[in-house]
Amino acid sequence: MLSIIYNPINASILVGGNSGEILIWAMQDILFTGFLQGHDDAVTCMALDQNYLFTGSDDKSIRVWELVNNTFLFSLDRHTLTVKGLMIIAQTGNLISCGSDGHLFVWNYMSRTVIKVREHVGSGKCVGTQLYWIPRASEYHPHRDGTVLHYDSQLAACAGEPQRPR
Repeated sequence: MLSIIYNPINASILVGGNSGEILIWAMQDILFTGFLQGHDDAVTCMALDQNYLFTGSDDKSIRVWELVNNTFLFSLDRHTLTVKGLMIIAQTGNLISCGSDGHLFVWNYMSRTVIKVREHVGSGKCVGTQLYWIPRASEYHPHRDGTVLHYDSQLAACAGEPQRPR
């Protein structure tokens, strides 16, 4: 298991792993109910927006699934390396993706278009495997390891390389 998400609409657990499949389990009995198949490599991250599931993979793609009938809808292909993080911004309905390629994309997934791009150069790679939405215009966020990340909510991700506090 590499990624897991809970679907409150039908009380199911979706699990992605090395096989490229997403397994679906009913929460009440932890009973296997089905799977989604389509990625060519490991499923590394997932996000939900109502009945839409978004899955990111080592195959560099984001797949969009409809969960009422468990069907594949389309793929979003802009990353050149592993997709490491996905999230939906509830306020806008946009999908955010972050990859090992150092790119962060803000998607209008319904039109399948990228509306904003952020590229990190050097050793910084987006925000790692988790994305955070900071509702204020700009904020500095300290981490336990002593680094401070600067987030810009206009891009919904870190706006600069990690900085050591002075």
